[in-house]
Parts: sequence; C-alpha cells; structure tokens
Amino acid sequence: MDFRRTREIFLKIWKDPVWSKVISAGILFLTGIIAAKATNYSWDDIFTFIINRLSYKIPIYLILSVIGLYFIIVFSVKAIRKRKDPFWDEQMGNYVFKDLYNILLIDKWPVRTQGMRMWGQNPPDGTLMDLFFLYYPYLTKGIDFYDNIDDGHYLYGSLAPVFVGFGLVEAFDKPDENLPGKTNIAYKISAMGQRFHAKLNKIGLKEKIKEELAKKKKYNKMSSFL
Repeated sequence: MDFRRTREIFLKIWKDPVWSKVISAGILFLTGIIAAKATNYSWDDIFTFIINRLSYKIPIYLILSVIGLYFIIVFSVKAIRKRKDPFWDEQMGNYVFKDLYNILLIDKWPVRTQGMRMWGQNPPDGTLMDLFFLYYPYLTKGIDFYDNIDDGHYLYGSLAPVFVGFGLVEAFDKPDENLPGKTNIAYKISAMGQRFHAKLNKIGLKEKIKEELAKKKKYNKMSSFL
C-alpha cells in the first residue's frame, strides 16, 4: 500500500470545500454515536447537538480578528527571515560570511602530495580554518614554486588552489627567476581573504572579552561571599 499517495489523496479531499464539510459532518456523526453509547442522551438530543454545531454562526468580528492575526503572523515571520546580521551575513564572493565560516570550520583537506610521500610526511589533520590561520603569514607575503616551507609543497600544490576556489587566495603569474622569459603560478592572499581574516580576529576578540567578563563576574560573586 502506497501510504504517501493515500495521504496526498486524503489531503486533497480534506482541502476541498465540499468534501471537507462532508468529512466534518461524518466526524460529528461518529462522535454522536459514541456519545449515545457512552451516555444517557437520546438520539434526538445527539441529532440536535450535531445540527447546532454545523449551523453555528461565528461572529463577524471574530472572523476578522482571526484573519488579521493570520496576516500579522505571516508578515512578522517574513520580516524576521529577511532581517540580516551586518556581521554574519556580509557577502563574501559566492558566500555570506556565516556560511564560509562554517565550511572552513568543519571541512578538512587531508591530501598527501608527492613531496610529502618523498619526505615521509602526512597531510595536516586540522580543519581548513586551522590551515588558513597557519598559512596566512606565508600567503600574505606570497608563495611560488621555489618557496620551501618544509611542507612537501602542500600549500603550493594542494591547499592554495582550494582557497582560490573560496576566493580567499588569488593566483597570478610570476616571472621565473631561474628561467628568463618564463612564468610560474604564484599565490597570495586576496582582498577578500584579508577581510575574512579581519572578521575572524574580531570574533576571537569578542570571545576573549566574553571570557574576561565571565571571569570578572565569577570573581565578584566569590568576593561577595567573603
């Protein structure tokens, strides 16, 4: 039995203005039968009760109040959803800061380069956020093929292109110092990467302030008991 299809058919019938009344009447009728069996009310009493419920007139002010309340709730929900946080919802390339922050906070890049295999090194186990902070000084200066930072070319050959995809790092052609007339791809932190790093520092500063306030509050509580 296809319960999903049965559910869809039932909902379609329930939303129909005619069938919904038939179903409601049926429910009331069954309720009446159960009430007649469980109580001492006569069939005439049960029938009168059902007719009164079906023909009950709702005051117009109550209807208008319900409609007004409905629209107030709908518009309030939409307004809350559209409200943006100037810090977390700042647009950064194809992402808003909050989404990019969460991605880097969770994702990892455990890719082992050929240089790592040659030197018996394993890829870092940290998140992309950890690696962004770790390699930020190198990316600020810029890094090319000949830069040796003892990571098996992990940053140059693997990680930097990933950050390029996020817009945090930019690639550019740099003249090859050893081969005149030739160029190599080099990487450096982008303007967006600098903004992202600055916002991360603000988050860290906010966390430190919270910690200091919590320590101060705890100290004040302890002092009040002395």
